[in-house]
Amino acid sequence: MKRMFLLAAILLIMFGVALGFERMPVAEIISATSCGPCGMLHTYLDENYPALYDDAVLIDYIADSLGTDEVDPYCYYIYWLYNPDEYAYYIPSGGIDGVWGFVGGDKGPEIIDSLNARIGLETPVGLWFEDVTSETAYVAVTIDDASAAGSYRLFVLVLENGIILPGTAIDEYNWTVRDMLTGTTGESFTISYGETLSFAIPYEIGSDWIITDCELAAFVDDDSTNHTIYQGCHGTIPPPDYYFLLHTDETSSLADPGDEVVFYIGVENNGVNGDTIDIHLETEAPSGWTINACTPDICFLDDAYMYVASGDVDTVSVHFYTDASEVGSGSATLTFTSRATSREYEVDFSVSTGGGILVVDDDQDQDYEDYITGALDELGENYSVFDRNTAVPTASSMGNFDAVIWPTGWHWDDVLTTEDVSVLSTYLDDGGKLFIHGTDIGWDLVANAVSPSFMTDYLKSDWETSDDSASSHNVYGVSGDPIADGFSFSIERTGTSSRYADILHPRDGAEPILYYGTGTSECAGLKYAGTYRLVYFGFGFESIENDRDQVDLLGNVLDWLLESGISDAKKLPEHFSLSVSPNPFNAVCRIDYKIPEQGELSILDISGRNLISQKVEGTGKFLWNAGDEPSGIYFARLRWNGGLQERKIILLK
Repeated sequence: MKRMFLLAAILLIMFGVALGFERMPVAEIISATSCGPCGMLHTYLDENYPALYDDAVLIDYIADSLGTDEVDPYCYYIYWLYNPDEYAYYIPSGGIDGVWGFVGGDKGPEIIDSLNARIGLETPVGLWFEDVTSETAYVAVTIDDASAAGSYRLFVLVLENGIILPGTAIDEYNWTVRDMLTGTTGESFTISYGETLSFAIPYEIGSDWIITDCELAAFVDDDSTNHTIYQGCHGTIPPPDYYFLLHTDETSSLADPGDEVVFYIGVENNGVNGDTIDIHLETEAPSGWTINACTPDICFLDDAYMYVASGDVDTVSVHFYTDASEVGSGSATLTFTSRATSREYEVDFSVSTGGGILVVDDDQDQDYEDYITGALDELGENYSVFDRNTAVPTASSMGNFDAVIWPTGWHWDDVLTTEDVSVLSTYLDDGGKLFIHGTDIGWDLVANAVSPSFMTDYLKSDWETSDDSASSHNVYGVSGDPIADGFSFSIERTGTSSRYADILHPRDGAEPILYYGTGTSECAGLKYAGTYRLVYFGFGFESIENDRDQVDLLGNVLDWLLESGISDAKKLPEHFSLSVSPNPFNAVCRIDYKIPEQGELSILDISGRNLISQKVEGTGKFLWNAGDEPSGIYFARLRWNGGLQERKIILLK
């Protein structure tokens, strides 16, 4: 239903008649990326709100980070503003037109029914978007009741639909607040009877918004203690002249030595005009590795560019060629810059074939791994981070590292999936060394029936639902224990949660190393040494309040897991080799190889075109005459049934 706000305002001014505007009610909900019941509410609203879209406004405030370190501040403001009592601590929760009162994942029907009941009711406030550019939203407000003259506030928001965050409780986030253009307290104004006020609200398109999925919403409430919302409205965002964004499904990978790993980046142009994108590649890798990137037209080692037409999506790939003779880690950063606007994006990629510590980032976008990597940096340890949201690491790839740290955050479902349990079981059966920690691991494995046997047989603890929440958040180390002796700390660090810290019951040779409180009735952490080595905390490492305690405790955990300390690199058998000399070369170079079985030696150019291939075996040499090939980067590749090794060759004429 289209409302003729502007016409109503004109008639109001001309005749001074109180006509009343039809109300477009506003529903506000608070949810979180880690909230299980939020999924139920979102599913219902996603199915039923679209039928009301033309007549009502739905706004979803995410109460924790939406894939970034930024927390939407307005959600906490409305906690205090609308409902400063106990309901402020429960999500999902929400209200209609400023009246707070919906709490729980089953409130979807009540929200839809309440919106339906308020659609079209008379309100003294008229509100509409007069115009929207790619930089400014122009909003108009009027009133048609002399008794309604006074002070109000205008709120203008950017909402985005179709947001997908892997590993969260909700498949897709819709009508989600991306920005509060008028700030958390709105734009205050005073209006008289018959007056129409216009507001120019500037905004800047966020680097991670998909502009075609974004829209505007606005509402007006009274500037008093009641904070009643009188009117809402929708607005559309026009596509900017120049605007591109990137799509990446995976940015980190574990590989076996000698593997080639390829990442893909989609470059999408949502602007009205075509744009030329400059691309810069920076890499850091062991000496035996090669990393390059490719556009649809060319492969490069440093700089390139590509033209992307309006509405098109082109693909850039990043190729990691790892060394087969030694484990290590490499990284690449691609920087994309619009020539039209200088808008810039950076994307980081990493590959590791082993060595040092592996941190499996499985906290569902809570960034708690930063506490672990910060402590590892302080300890001076070599480590790699793998994003569990992109894939499940294999047991064999984890086995290439000295030890594995697996943080799970504080989620109560999908804490460990059946796939996680499978690879962890195999890793531990193969003699792995694991430090795992997080709240509700026991709840998910036992109460949610993901795998009670993994809890008892591998994490070496019994667990009942009554063990779901420790009675104390002060933790003490067991006297004489090599890991925890002398430690006492709080697990109440701001920005983390220990609300459902698990109580453990060590079994089958596992030993307690930490307790909640000063007694010994509630075990907080255990260690186990048998076929494998395990340290398991029933709370999140990130919750340890003191930085120094985190560093020192992690150092002790690693020392115990590894017994004799951490090795700098894990060498593989040296029964094969590949070398090139001279390098760079002018016309002819010599390629020496050593291989334990029959394989293939190839020469490739930077685009991947195969120039020469021949069968080889044992120890030998090959002279390559580059002939008429142009100056540039080439690759000597030795491949056999057991792996692959590659060397970069530079031809200078």
